[in-house]
Amino acid sequence: MEASDMVALLCAYGAGALPGQSTQGGAGIALNSVDRLMVMGSTGLLKGFQKALKAELQPYFRADLEATATVGSPMQCMLKGVCAQCLQWQIDPETGQRTKAVFSCAQQDQPLAWVDLDNLTARQNQNRLLEYLSSKWLNMVLTDNKRRQ
Repeated sequence: MEASDMVALLCAYGAGALPGQSTQGGAGIALNSVDRLMVMGSTGLLKGFQKALKAELQPYFRADLEATATVGSPMQCMLKGVCAQCLQWQIDPETGQRTKAVFSCAQQDQPLAWVDLDNLTARQNQNRLLEYLSSKWLNMVLTDNKRRQ
């Protein structure tokens, strides 16, 4: 599911417009009573929610909503800040300026508004080449191994 699909679904839920949904306050959770939101998914999903919470989702949620993102950044050492492969920038949501770098292996859940998703996308794209080459090498080795048998 794309970010726009998830945002549209939440907008429809907030408006009481889902099929079978009661507009008289039946079963379900009123979005204006939600004070915490956890967003886990692709960088595109995080970016979609980051934008939508300032725009089309804003009327449905409380002003003091704590939106948290699970940052799936490149992590190598898993030793909480030793190798720096997972350094991720945080930004000031008001100015858009970088404020600090954090080790995302030690702080995987971060405030959604603070995550520099453009930087995260760039970091993930850097890893794609290595993943692509590793996949090609593995396919070649396995194909060669089958020929020898």
